[in-house]
Amino acid sequence: TAVYLDAVRGYKDQADDPSLDRIDEYVRQDRKDYYDRVHLQAIQFKLTQVIVDRLVAGADSEKPDAAAFKLKAKHQLFPQVLGIVQLFMRTKVTYEAGVDPKEIGLQKYAERLVKQLVSGIVPKAASKEAPLMPVINRMRRFHSTADAEETTTRPVVAVEKSHLNGVIYRSDLERDAAVVLDQSPFVESFAANSRGFGLTVVYEDGEAPRDYEPDFVVRVAGGKTLLIEIKGLKGELHDQNLVNLKNQAARKWIAAVNNAKRYGEWDFEICRNMAELEAVLEKHAGGAAKVLPFRRVRPSDAERFKTCVPLVPLRVAAGQFADSSAGAATLFDADDWVQIDSRHRIAPGMFVAQVRGKSMEPDIPDEAWCLFKPATAGSRDGRVLLVQHHDISDPAYSGSYTVKRYRSEKVTDPATSEWRHTRIILEPLNPTFPPIELKIGSDDEFRAIAEFVAVL
Repeated sequence: TAVYLDAVRGYKDQADDPSLDRIDEYVRQDRKDYYDRVHLQAIQFKLTQVIVDRLVAGADSEKPDAAAFKLKAKHQLFPQVLGIVQLFMRTKVTYEAGVDPKEIGLQKYAERLVKQLVSGIVPKAASKEAPLMPVINRMRRFHSTADAEETTTRPVVAVEKSHLNGVIYRSDLERDAAVVLDQSPFVESFAANSRGFGLTVVYEDGEAPRDYEPDFVVRVAGGKTLLIEIKGLKGELHDQNLVNLKNQAARKWIAAVNNAKRYGEWDFEICRNMAELEAVLEKHAGGAAKVLPFRRVRPSDAERFKTCVPLVPLRVAAGQFADSSAGAATLFDADDWVQIDSRHRIAPGMFVAQVRGKSMEPDIPDEAWCLFKPATAGSRDGRVLLVQHHDISDPAYSGSYTVKRYRSEKVTDPATSEWRHTRIILEPLNPTFPPIELKIGSDDEFRAIAEFVAVL
């Protein structure tokens, strides 16, 4: 498409001057003159100048040394940024056949390049004199899991190390990540960042601002908070440029929050497989995490319940054993198996799970890894059991199950000579916690799922 303009040469009336209809008297508008008189290096210098100006813009202040700092920063940053601009234009810009490289100087392309590079450079270049700072929402300064509520038709995996009772997942990788986070000794607590929670990082794609939602918000041992993105190969292949924009925005967000020094220490990580996720959690927890009392293994069928047992969350054990027809089989098809060091002989049906809460201290410390076996028939009085009943609401688990010492009262039906429960008391070992009393109308309402064996 060509564009022509009529050169202005005084007042003309087209009705009186038919020569205006001749195309050869119009001036063709193209970028040939621009290409002839502008050098590519001049465009690179101009782009560099704009980027440096934006990087040091935060140095404006009433401090007497602010002006000196800006001059020093520009002098030091310019050659570094110029190298980045040149490298970006060589490796990240694709030209169609026949397109002059100077086309990058057009406003829409130049602005896009500047925004992407500023987003990537800011977290590293922001200095003590001009730190990147967050803009706080004065109407709602904090998000909380207490406010999160969501209805979904997507699949959900139950978790225990979260104030939310489930994690919505969109892929097998996200589901596996939730399980790893829930069982990791390097994690204190976490929340899936679904729409019900709503932590968003704003980034720009072209001219439009967009919201990016990292997959998980994780508090690791030692107190650091991580934003974690679980990224499969499909997501990266779909739009690598968009992935980079999100990552840059997240790191910029992290830098600003850390500079505020009021919200603890934060970091951002991208994980592409579960082995990588375990390593990331361990790295950020440092020496604060507890040593695990078991070793993860991949056993053959012959080794299962001979040298190792499954590792499962108590919620999973309770939920699957509640369905006596298929629960045990499903539970022991678990992929997570561990070797343990215990004086107790391993037997079929045993599993390892983490017990949370202080109600069973001192015998079972908070967050202790424990060995369980299937609950057997016969008298249960005095045994420590994993039990389930619809009236149970244990805050340590946020579900209808708990780990407590079992006591019961029974009566015998004179007509049939059969006994039945009238009352079940679930006793904590810690006297500061009240017992849980269950009134039983039918034995089907109460399930003894497993019996505690030992703390590992």
